[in-house]
Amino acid sequence: MYKLVSLDMDNTTLDHNHMISKKTKETLEKAHKKGVKIIMNTGRTHNESEKYLEYLDFIDYSVTSNGSVVYEKNRDRFYRVNELKTEYIKQAQKICRKYKEKIIFLVADETRCYIEKIYTSSKAMDIYNEIIGIELMEVEDLVDFFESRFAGKSVIMGERKILETVKSELEDIFGEDIQLRYSLEYALEILNPEMDKSEGLKLIMKLCGIKKEEVIAIGDGENDIGMLKQAALGIAVANACEPLKKIADYVTLSNIEDGVAHAIEKFVLI
Repeated sequence: MYKLVSLDMDNTTLDHNHMISKKTKETLEKAHKKGVKIIMNTGRTHNESEKYLEYLDFIDYSVTSNGSVVYEKNRDRFYRVNELKTEYIKQAQKICRKYKEKIIFLVADETRCYIEKIYTSSKAMDIYNEIIGIELMEVEDLVDFFESRFAGKSVIMGERKILETVKSELEDIFGEDIQLRYSLEYALEILNPEMDKSEGLKLIMKLCGIKKEEVIAIGDGENDIGMLKQAALGIAVANACEPLKKIADYVTLSNIEDGVAHAIEKFVLI
């Protein structure tokens, strides 16, 4: 019997309007009432995910910032799973400032994202506002701001062509010592090499006494690969990237066809 379902949010549980359908909510609630823990496992920060936690009020735990932060709702407690190295922020800052009119460079602590004021007139702000729409905290210098503050992840948003250039420049500097993943077509995330959504999932499994054979994970992107591998049953939505589909045990319907609900009905509500 499965005891935990780990859900990616964007393009998986959320539809193209970044909403959770009534059917998906009702199906997840049925699984919860059956004794199955439902957790949110997202690249978003806690602040960007909070409205979904309120909507799915039966969720006890969430993994945010691609595995670097775990939130336990009942105790209102944050667990720091890993930290972004300051050197990554420094080098990314140097590179991103060259493209400040076309991209935005964000760094997140446990709860929210911060942006340097020089990016607020960038064209990429439209992309952020369309997807997330949560107010960003403005600072003068991200390196200085995070010198003595926990950094969970960094995100660079903008046109894919420019993101590829930034990614290449960072890889030239750090090689395999840096982890660069696309959480969305226009969002490149910077993480420690050890960091992954699976790390946050592992912590929750430990806290709840749940074994791998009792876990289902559902996702769509490259940043969900580790999470699916950590589960006994890894599920990709139909709109998932090909690398995720290749390692998935099952491909469900797309995010706009209530793929998450379909998978829960098939494997949990039986």
